[in-house]
Amino acid sequence: MKRVILSFFALFCIVSSSKSETDFVNFELWNKHERTFYYATSNSLQEVITKQPTAIKEGKWVSKSLDTSRPSYLLLTEEMPKPGSLVTVYQFAPFKDMYVRIALPPEEKITKYLKKIFGKKHFEEQNYIFGPQTGPLLGARNITERGHSLSNNVTYKDINRLIFMWVGPQK
Repeated sequence: MKRVILSFFALFCIVSSSKSETDFVNFELWNKHERTFYYATSNSLQEVITKQPTAIKEGKWVSKSLDTSRPSYLLLTEEMPKPGSLVTVYQFAPFKDMYVRIALPPEEKITKYLKKIFGKKHFEEQNYIFGPQTGPLLGARNITERGHSLSNNVTYKDINRLIFMWVGPQK
């Protein structure tokens, strides 16, 4: 009887720990920057430049499943775009996971402290860096901070930066 109970307990643990098809995530955007960004994702370039972007606050993650059988697109802006404004769109190579992050450039981290000491007027605002997540310990464990495998993650060569005019939602 004890073996039967232990067997059912082991089976329950295995089934409850396995991910269902709806839990599958192949896109994750992590905002490691100090400010809010706006993003939209799609497998269609036409659709991504007409979608209303969603805010991603500093320190937050967004995870979802995208169709990787064709190129995927990520619109990313520092401010909510207005129709006719230029926006950055990142195109990802097909058949790759897209675990990416937005971060402060290393120079801005230093500049931030110098601004506190000398005042803001002496330093111009820096931009952001965008690229693949490396995971903890600079990728030594080959997983992201949230546990996704980096074995099929995009590299810088798999990401193209494009500039487009944002059309805005069509009525």
